[in-house]
Amino acid sequence: MTCIQAFINDWAILGRPSFLGPPKKSALIELDRRFGSNNWLLSYQFDKELLSKDSLMKLVERSYSLFFKTNPEVFKWLLSTTKDIHETAPLDMNTTTDFSLQGTTIERLCAVAIRRVVKEMGCSFNGTQLLQIAGENSNGYVLSVVNVPFCEPEKILKPIIKGHWSKNSIASFFHNNRILAVKFRTLQKLGDNMVGIVLRKDIHMGKGKFSTQAAHALVSLISEGELEWDFHSQPIEIWTTCSEENLLSIYRKARKSKLRCSLIQDAGKTQLKPGTFTAVGLGVVNEALFDRLMILYDSTPLESKTRAYCFFDTFKLFPYHSSLTR
Repeated sequence: MTCIQAFINDWAILGRPSFLGPPKKSALIELDRRFGSNNWLLSYQFDKELLSKDSLMKLVERSYSLFFKTNPEVFKWLLSTTKDIHETAPLDMNTTTDFSLQGTTIERLCAVAIRRVVKEMGCSFNGTQLLQIAGENSNGYVLSVVNVPFCEPEKILKPIIKGHWSKNSIASFFHNNRILAVKFRTLQKLGDNMVGIVLRKDIHMGKGKFSTQAAHALVSLISEGELEWDFHSQPIEIWTTCSEENLLSIYRKARKSKLRCSLIQDAGKTQLKPGTFTAVGLGVVNEALFDRLMILYDSTPLESKTRAYCFFDTFKLFPYHSSLTR
């Protein structure tokens, strides 16, 4: 995988950052230096959307609401024993039901979510205890984000990053769906140039035939005009796409974008029918532009390099499976 996972509006999704809690200051400094302070964001991906704070909070509230409705005995216990609720320290109680006042640690938002749900259900706390919901030894651990199921578990990104949290929990959503997004135009400025060949994988081509079609696409690129490329130090990337429709769409989109490209039709002497479209050559082209085309038309790499803008000193990125923004 090159690094870019998906595109949502003008944002390129690079992957899921490896830090589990709030990012360290060193990571934030590195991101600012790499991309510029207004050109990147850490967000949460839900289906084809990057969540706002309010949207994220609504999902957390829905999760607790469903949990209380399916576990009425827990809700009854909460109301009867609790004076107020906090995540990690009594300081959290100062936030009442105002999400905007809460700290940056996403797990701490759950105290606010629980208060809101209790209020929306027309209830109130009637007990005497201060209930802490974080930590295995806390008196309210049953309400921790590591235990309460997320309201739409099918939207948790895969492959699943496992941790101390339960499967399909709110915490699992937090850790699996937190993504690093960068403005596409920023990646264009940082991206290197490349040459790529895209071949169809829905038709039978032996290894020799496959290699021949790739070579035809490259030669055709060269015949389009002088191709300044060091083939020894800069290998050609090989990708595949799943249909003739996708292959032709890549070619048409490339031509519309005024990118150097070639389209190969087989002569039909071996294995394939005459006129079968087999391959597209692209280049020299910016890496970010190439990746956007590949994601748009559901293409996958056989041989490619990870983009330089995806290497970080303070953390790493985990990939995920995505079918977004086709």
